[in-house]
Amino acid sequence: MTEPLLTPDFLRRLDRLELETRRVLGGQVKGERRSKRKGIGLDFADHRHYSRGDDPRHLDWNIYARLERLFIKIFHEEQDLQCHLLLDTSLSMEFGDPNKLLFAKRLAAAIAYVGLRRQDRISLTCFNQVSGERFGPARGRPHIRRLLGFLDKLKASGETSLFAACRECAQRVSQRAVIIVVTDLLDPAGFDGALRQLVRQSLDVFVIHVLSPQEIEPTLRGHLELCDVETDHKVEITANERLLKIYRQHLDALCSAGQAFCLRRGMQYMLVRTDTPIEELVLMRMRAAGLMKG
Repeated sequence: MTEPLLTPDFLRRLDRLELETRRVLGGQVKGERRSKRKGIGLDFADHRHYSRGDDPRHLDWNIYARLERLFIKIFHEEQDLQCHLLLDTSLSMEFGDPNKLLFAKRLAAAIAYVGLRRQDRISLTCFNQVSGERFGPARGRPHIRRLLGFLDKLKASGETSLFAACRECAQRVSQRAVIIVVTDLLDPAGFDGALRQLVRQSLDVFVIHVLSPQEIEPTLRGHLELCDVETDHKVEITANERLLKIYRQHLDALCSAGQAFCLRRGMQYMLVRTDTPIEELVLMRMRAAGLMKG
C-alpha cells in the first residue's frame, strides 16, 4: 500500500490555515475571506458621502437623523481567492532522494487542500511537452478527494515546457489571482521569458524552486557518462573536485538569477530542498513568505 500524499495529522493542522495574498482580491463569487476592497458585505467598514446614483438602501438613516446629511454605509467584501498551481511534471522532476516530483505533488496537495477547505477557486495544471493534464477550476470541500486522486496518479514524462505553461496560464486568468509555480527551473530555454508572462499587477506570483540534495551537493566521482533524461543527450565527464566546483557555481548562478528575477518583478522566490519536511515548509516557511496564514 502506497503512503498517502498527506497524513491525517498533517491534514488536521492544515485545517487551521488559509491561503493569503499580498494584493487586493477580485474573485468571481462571494467567498469566506474578507477582501481589502470595500463594497457590499456583512461587516461594516466605514461611511462615505452619498453621491447621485448610490443605492438608497445603504443610506445610514441614524446619521441623517443626527446631522441631516446623507452618508452611505460601506462594508468589507467577502471574496473567493483564485489560486492557480503550475506543477512541473517533466522527466527531470523524476530524480532525487527524496524524489522531486513526489515532493512537488505533496506540496501542491497541501496548498490545494487548504484552498478547497476555505472555498477558494483552485486550478492545477501539469506542464511538460507531452501532456498538459489539468484539475479544476474547482471550489469547495467535495473536490478534495478527487484532487488527491488526481495528484497521486501523476507521472513524470517529456521535456520541460515552462514557457508554454506560463503563457497559457496568463491568457486564461482574467481576474486577480495567486499563481504558484512549482518547478526545478531546469528548462534549456531558460525561465526569464516564461515567468515574464506572469508579470501583471493583478497576479501574486510565487515561484517554488525544488531541488534534490543530490543536485545541490553532488557526490559523483570518477569517469562517468551522464544522460539527460529529457533529451537523451549523453556526455562523458570526469567528476573531480574542479568539475564539481564549476557545477556548484553554475547552480548557484541559476538560483541567484531566479531569486533576482522574481525580486525585481514583485514575485516571491523560494528555494526548497526535497529533504525539507513538508510540514515545516507549509506551516512555517510559507507563513513567513505570506502565502499562508492561520
